[in-house]
Amino acid sequence: MSSSAGSGSGSAGSDGQSSASSASSSSSSSSSSSSDSQVHVDTDKLQQAADTLGELAWSLKHATDSFQDQSDSYGEPWGDDKTGKNFVGQYQQPHSDAVQAGTDGSSALTDATGQLTDLVSALKSIEAQALATGQQVSVEPADGA
Repeated sequence: MSSSAGSGSGSAGSDGQSSASSASSSSSSSSSSSSDSQVHVDTDKLQQAADTLGELAWSLKHATDSFQDQSDSYGEPWGDDKTGKNFVGQYQQPHSDAVQAGTDGSSALTDATGQLTDLVSALKSIEAQALATGQQVSVEPADGA
């Protein structure tokens, strides 16, 4: 399913095409007629992207948890002598940073997955409403241009 929106006016459709170039050409040229341009959004592909991000988030979380669990399973093998204390001083912060990066990255990907899924739902709802009422979908730029 795809939704269409033009800078001035457009229509909802389901041709499944994606056209980012028409969107950028209409925004970069103020002298051209904005009513001729349409943006096509392929909601199926957006949902596939969301699903892929969700899988990536899960994989990163799983890898981070495995890394942390395996590191914890080793205990503190560096000892309590001068060399051991030097090693742990060099090791602890990078290890903690790596775990935090994995945790933060997984959370960010999970959040992005939710946002994309919400966007797909909103676009499908807009299209369904437009089709039901026979209206064209029209998006006006926020800056009034």
